[in-house]
Amino acid sequence: MSYCVHCGVELAQGEKVCPLCNTKVYDPNGPDSNEKIKSSFPKKIENPELQIERKYGTLLMTLLLSIPVLLSIICDLLSSQHLSWSLYVCTGIAYFWILAILPHYFEKSNPYLITILDTVATVIVLMFVAMISGNVNWFLPLALPLSLLGGLIAMAIIFQCNIKKKSKVYIIGNMMFIMGVGIVLVEVIIRHYLQDSFKLNWSLYAAVSFAVQGIIFHIVDKSTALKERIRKKLFL
Repeated sequence: MSYCVHCGVELAQGEKVCPLCNTKVYDPNGPDSNEKIKSSFPKKIENPELQIERKYGTLLMTLLLSIPVLLSIICDLLSSQHLSWSLYVCTGIAYFWILAILPHYFEKSNPYLITILDTVATVIVLMFVAMISGNVNWFLPLALPLSLLGGLIAMAIIFQCNIKKKSKVYIIGNMMFIMGVGIVLVEVIIRHYLQDSFKLNWSLYAAVSFAVQGIIFHIVDKSTALKERIRKKLFL
């Protein structure tokens, strides 16, 4: 039994409109209770000032970072009459700007594009450091492959995070496998540079640890009961 919220008259079952005051009837226990009620409010509220504030913050941080750049260049020129140590300062600040400041300028940044940009910036910075230090022997066999490997691992992890049809437990398990392979490749690159050998040592222990964790996550993902139990215990 239901009543009109406006005039209080008793309503027959299935009434859509009050017969006395024509007020629209909504019965949460009625036959139409499962129908979705259209809201007059948008699901996402656009904030036009957000993009402006993001760009303003990026420009403000750029101006603040330019102060130590200019000061280091001026001090270097006054003390040594040429640019020397200030080149390292400017390179480090520019690298920090690319990694931490530049991505915030865009409203929707592509993570793959940002990763590629960061990898290229890393390679350029290391190459620049090698050139101004006068020792470039370590760049091609060590710095370059390590930088590219880091970029590939980051892109593989981003790809896993964007998988929508798999659970988070499954994705974390795959990340463990990726980290295990990555740590092995890191030792391969380092040993080839230092000893001209591909013999593995410490990375195998780390890779086995990552692999075991990955297997555990995949086992948990296959067991619905175990996954639900863990979720309840951890309040996830």
